[in-house]
Amino acid sequence: MPERGLTRAPERGLILAGANDAAEFLGHPDVGTRLFVFIEPQCGPFARLEANFASTPNVTLVKTALGAEPGEGSLRLASFDQSASLLEPGLHLEMYPIEFEGQQPVRIETLDTIMAAIPGEFDEMVLDVQGYELEVLKGAVETLKAMRRIKSEVNEAEVFRGCPMVGEIDAFLALFGLERTETDLHGGCWGDAVYTRPA
Repeated sequence: MPERGLTRAPERGLILAGANDAAEFLGHPDVGTRLFVFIEPQCGPFARLEANFASTPNVTLVKTALGAEPGEGSLRLASFDQSASLLEPGLHLEMYPIEFEGQQPVRIETLDTIMAAIPGEFDEMVLDVQGYELEVLKGAVETLKAMRRIKSEVNEAEVFRGCPMVGEIDAFLALFGLERTETDLHGGCWGDAVYTRPA
């Protein structure tokens, strides 16, 4: 099973925000049958994403950053490209031997705008957006109404400056009937959380 949290529900689709090149989905049995939307703003990873999935049925690729409102932004690039963020690094600089080297201008869209143009039903989401999770969720209020499961990176310290703490994510998703049911923190600072809709 891919590490970013795919569960099998082929009748409905999965949204992966901050997809990078989505290499963990290569060869997965649901790819080609289940609906997927892979969203990635970085030029290099998106080129690899296209190489991996451009000809795969039922996979939609979108090159944009996500946020609460449409606009323009500047993505801080990292030597390990999965760490690129719209936010300035905070504790990240102390925790990992990664350099932030340059910036890339990006278009920011809301997830609701993107999903309104994509046919099909989606009920699962994975957020891997390096501290920008709450802003992405604020731009997804219509999309969230259909979600039964969300896996999101969460923080209990400022890994990126100004990033939301896990309690803020909890409170926002509770407005949509989603409860945190799993938490896996690394070093007490950041990790992943799973939110589900009670049966």
